[in-house]
Amino acid sequence: MHAYRQRCAVCALKRIELIQAAHILEFASEGTNEVTNGVALCAIHHLAYDRNLLGIDPTGVVHIARALRDEKDGPMLREGIQSFHGMGIKLPTTPTQRPDPERLAQRFERFAREDAA
Repeated sequence: MHAYRQRCAVCALKRIELIQAAHILEFASEGTNEVTNGVALCAIHHLAYDRNLLGIDPTGVVHIARALRDEKDGPMLREGIQSFHGMGIKLPTTPTQRPDPERLAQRFERFAREDAA
């Protein structure tokens, strides 16, 4: 959380009560509890990431699942999720604390498979 200055890497929300540490690769099965295996996300973006509705590619670009991009709903969906498609995440300033591109690639493959289905 410190590496991301207690802000969401997607939307930069800084209400610490709403910021969570999201694992890139699940800790229990294949990940580690290292800063390079995590991204600070607000609760909505963390849930979307865990459900493969939001993906982060190895270069740090945010992708929103096609189903969500095509959906019509209120301002939370439009401004809070859809508007971040194609945007880069805010990275830690210290290079050794940035997300591991290999882990991001592995996780992004899952997102892409589910998005294509």
